[in-house]
Amino acid sequence: MHQPLAEAGLDSLGALELRSALGARFGVELPATLAFDHPTIAALGAHLAAALAVAAPSAQPDAEPGAVAATVQAVISEMLGPVGPDQARLHRMLTHA
Repeated sequence: MHQPLAEAGLDSLGALELRSALGARFGVELPATLAFDHPTIAALGAHLAAALAVAAPSAQPDAEPGAVAATVQAVISEMLGPVGPDQARLHRMLTHA
């Protein structure tokens, strides 16, 4: 959860896909630079929890950073689908977080 996603193999296209997937999951608009501004799962979770608390405090009762980080991790795992050799390091990081 604390390893930078870029070090684990997340590239700029993957970062945009992640931003889109997280925006859809949480129902918020997110910047294109999200994964680079908040480069770890823990940082993404903290940022999204704060954004959700501001956007709709009563609509997101489980918007504490740890729960949001777990959702971020799940979204990334869903994005990876079947793991190929080029995704193995990122998959290991996510499954052993």
